[in-house]
Amino acid sequence: MDIFVTGGTGVLGRPVITLLVAAGHRVRGLAHSERAATELRGLGAEPVEGDLFDPISLRQAVAGADAVLHLATRIPAATAMRSRGAWHENDRIRREGTRNLVDAALAAGTSTFVYPSVAFVYPDSGDTWIDAATTPPQPSTDVLPSTIDAEAEVARFSAGGGRGVVLRMGRFYGADRFHGVDRFSRDILRAARRGVGMVLGDGDVYQSAIWIDDAATAVVAALDTRVQPGIYDVVDDEPLRQRELLAVLAHAVGRRRVRRIPTAVARTVSGVLADYIMRSQRVSNRRFREASGWTPSVPSARDGWRRLAAESGDRPLSEGRGTAPATRGAKVWLAALVAAALPVGSWQLFAPRSFYEDFPGFGRVWVSADGPFNEHLMRDVGAGTLALGAVALVALLWTTPATLRAAAAGALVSSVPHFIYHAVHLDRLPSTTDQVAQTITLGFAPVAAVALFWMAARLGAPRAGPRTEQEYAYGGSRVTGHGS
Repeated sequence: MDIFVTGGTGVLGRPVITLLVAAGHRVRGLAHSERAATELRGLGAEPVEGDLFDPISLRQAVAGADAVLHLATRIPAATAMRSRGAWHENDRIRREGTRNLVDAALAAGTSTFVYPSVAFVYPDSGDTWIDAATTPPQPSTDVLPSTIDAEAEVARFSAGGGRGVVLRMGRFYGADRFHGVDRFSRDILRAARRGVGMVLGDGDVYQSAIWIDDAATAVVAALDTRVQPGIYDVVDDEPLRQRELLAVLAHAVGRRRVRRIPTAVARTVSGVLADYIMRSQRVSNRRFREASGWTPSVPSARDGWRRLAAESGDRPLSEGRGTAPATRGAKVWLAALVAAALPVGSWQLFAPRSFYEDFPGFGRVWVSADGPFNEHLMRDVGAGTLALGAVALVALLWTTPATLRAAAAGALVSSVPHFIYHAVHLDRLPSTTDQVAQTITLGFAPVAAVALFWMAARLGAPRAGPRTEQEYAYGGSRVTGHGS
């Protein structure tokens, strides 16, 4: 077949093109830049200059194609996803781009048009099995209506005499056989290794996912004329509840457990996406399996995340080069900082007179010997000590190189001037015993800071294994543009 592809260098486009070329098809890909053209040639496709928003160039590009695979999308960066404005370009690709491409395909007499949609359009359905035949979409968020509009354009293609196939895909994760592990999946594994599950929603919520390579084989399977026009679901065989997924992630990275992001925090961070990423969607792939003979090679995330942890080269902490001892050691230092800073800071802030007169206790007096009482100053110092304890507590619960460095920097900045001041004013203390005890006590925080900086460097050291940077379409933080 002569197959025309948009979005051919994206996370889905790359494996799709490679499969098609290997099967002997002639593949032409839309390219609006020389870089995209070079990538397409590397995949074995013929680049065709054009633009989704230029109907004339698009008709010329599609001419002669037996099938069109519309894989283009532009997902915002992860840091911008929560903002509605970041989705405008993606909406335009789905609405205007799909409309122009359907027009071009109809004019060219193309027989087949395949569009990968998203399963997020379904309503919250609890533990009920759902699919395109039984459950109408509920695109109530600002981001999803453009997807339904694109699906309507594919239906218009079918009404015009062609065979339009929509594949509602689950959340992408994993790897494809040709290009390795995608960045989004590596980020999830790295967070899990540090005890944080990038899993949003209540523990009972079902999440339907699809291994990237399986998504690609589904697109190719949709070219088979046995697949009648319509909407199908491409997900794995066994959608997992979020709590099950957390357990799977923990096992994959060698931890006893990983913590779920609190729902309130997830909603705040997700912004405009919160409405649909919190939905429970237990989607069935039965209709597409029966229509095409397609089956997923990774039937469940139970298998996928274990396999992914091995393929990514990101071994569990217990197998990492020095990472487990560094993590344990860091937690000991952090726990000691928390144990010291929180009680002392609370004493300073909430009972400043008592602290002034009685610290450190046991009949010894270290503070009142140094000058008159100042409640304002004492409470301010207490708040600063509590802040250091809070940062150390966060690093203790979510231990990463970044949180360790934050705790170390806070301890260093707050403790070194404090230590130096008292080291040069030891004569104000009543005895040698007090001088030695105070010096040892105040020296703890600077030593802890140095230790935490060293352990952060150990945890952040590079590991062996592939590190291919990849763009990805659904659920990712890199851009996959129309033709790029």
